[in-house]
Amino acid sequence: MEVTKLLEYLQHIIETSNKLPMTGKVVVSKKEISDIVDQIICSLPDELKKARWVLAEKDRIVNDALKEAEMVRRKNEQTILNQIENHDVTREAERRAEKIISSAQKTAEEIREGSRIYAENVLIELDKQVKAYNDAMLSNIKAEMEDFLKAYHQSITATSNNLKENIKEIKRM
Repeated sequence: MEVTKLLEYLQHIIETSNKLPMTGKVVVSKKEISDIVDQIICSLPDELKKARWVLAEKDRIVNDALKEAEMVRRKNEQTILNQIENHDVTREAERRAEKIISSAQKTAEEIREGSRIYAENVLIELDKQVKAYNDAMLSNIKAEMEDFLKAYHQSITATSNNLKENIKEIKRM
C-alpha cells in the first residue's frame, strides 16, 4: 500500500514542521509536499483498480453465496413439502377432508331436492287457490249478471207496459 505510506509520511511532515506562533499553522516545504502529492496521484490509479477489483470480487462472492443459499432453501422447502405430503397425519387429514366434502355435497343435494319439492307444493297450492278464486269470481259475476238482466228485463217490461198504456190512451182520445 504505497499510498498509505505516502499519506503517513505527509502527516509526519505536517506534524514535525515549524509552527507559526498563535495561529496553529505550520511552515512546510512546498516542493516536498508537491512531490508527495504527485506520488500519491500516480499511485492512486493502481490502488483504485485493486480496490475496485476487491469490491467486485466481494460482490461476486456474496451473489454466489446468495444464489447457493436460495437453491438450498428451495431444495429444503421441497423436501419438507414432500415429507409433509407423505406423512400419515396429512393423509388422514386429506381423507377426512374428502369425507367432509362428500357429506357437504350430499347435504346440499338433499337441501336442493327439499327446496324443489317445497316450491312445487307451494305452486300447486297457489294454483288451487287461484282456480278457487277464479271460480268464485265467475260465480259472483254470473249471479250479478243474472240479477242485472232480471232487473233490466223488468225495467223494459215496465217501460213497454207503460208505452202500451199510453198507446191505448191515445187511441181512446
